[in-house]
Amino acid sequence: MLIDVDGNNLSKLLKMFAWMEICGSIGHSTDFHVGYDGDGSARYTFKPKDKDVAKAYEQLKKEINKQRDDTGEDIKNFNFE
Repeated sequence: MLIDVDGNNLSKLLKMFAWMEICGSIGHSTDFHVGYDGDGSARYTFKPKDKDVAKAYEQLKKEINKQRDDTGEDIKNFNFE
């Protein structure tokens, strides 16, 4: 998967992924807050190489955007389950 982010944002994203991986490897369950400034420099672009993954990713984006479209409000949260 390709990720288009600057060095500072990439570092933050990699730290989050590493933390999630460690939690899984030691059997630690937790909730966590992720701050994301979509109006600022955090403008990630994800381009899955696998066509099936890319199709599933585009479908997920449509589902997430539907919340905003249905309510006319900003997306307040998203459940990853």
